[in-house]
Amino acid sequence: MIFYEDKFYQNTDDLAQRIGHAELWNFPEDFIFHYQFCELQPITKFDGWNISETIDDERFPLDGDEHMRNSVAIVLNANIDWEKINELLPKLWYPTVHSGEVTRDELLAFFPF
Repeated sequence: MIFYEDKFYQNTDDLAQRIGHAELWNFPEDFIFHYQFCELQPITKFDGWNISETIDDERFPLDGDEHMRNSVAIVLNANIDWEKINELLPKLWYPTVHSGEVTRDELLAFFPF
């Protein structure tokens, strides 16, 4: 999966097909398409620490906020199978820091004519 100009594509062939043969000819001959590789990741990752951070500050004493949050997180982490929960969460494609590039002519090569 790749990410180019705010859209996801299966691969560079898919990118070429969606841009279209005629439209590719409108790009300069030396044009380079820069894209990012993508990775399937869970939409979030739960654990006791980030759950304890969602508790409203007003629920904690003023002088013991961090200690109480830590206590809540420890109890949650000791009693909940976060690995199983996180494994079952939906996953989506997200761009990574890894990138690639393809030239206009390389995309045109995906068309038989």
